[in-house]
Amino acid sequence: HEAYLDGCIGAIYPVLFEQEKNGASTGHAPNYMEVCVSEKGLHNQVKYRTVNGLLRLPSYWKQEKIAHERALELLSIFNMEDLAEHRAGSLPYGAQRRLEIVRALATNPSLLLLDEPAAGMNPSETAELMENITKIRDTFQIAIMLIEHDMNLVMGICEGICVLNYGRIIAKGTADEIKRNPVVIEAYLGKKKEG
Repeated sequence: HEAYLDGCIGAIYPVLFEQEKNGASTGHAPNYMEVCVSEKGLHNQVKYRTVNGLLRLPSYWKQEKIAHERALELLSIFNMEDLAEHRAGSLPYGAQRRLEIVRALATNPSLLLLDEPAAGMNPSETAELMENITKIRDTFQIAIMLIEHDMNLVMGICEGICVLNYGRIIAKGTADEIKRNPVVIEAYLGKKKEG
């Protein structure tokens, strides 16, 4: 048996083969970008024994159905249900970024860490991301830690902001407090010349 580590969710499970659409067995563990969108992130939560999965017993199919339904539910947050059978690697960049967040949500976190989720997104995708981050917080009742350089995104959704400059905290506060903080203004906009 081969086994592989899905690094995003920390789950190790055996892989005997990957069944392709044409019925051919590839005999290897699927790459993240090769797997269908609906197959991502939930196998760390299935509740069947390995032997049930290997033999495809009824408990396996029951848990697979539950995982698939949960995947579609999570995809619906980003209106991505229609992409469920597409290969992740075939999605546009913005959709891949949203899928990464969906995968993280599949682990049922109490704290969601988002490291520059708007990187590479256009303004309309970023605006949609803002709405979705707020929806995620409210729907799942989880804390979200956002590391981001897009100040419109940060100021638009963050309740508390911590500003770093060269790895040191220079300010903490609300968006309004941060906007008016002279240390932040100097660090990021430069000091005004007098005279």
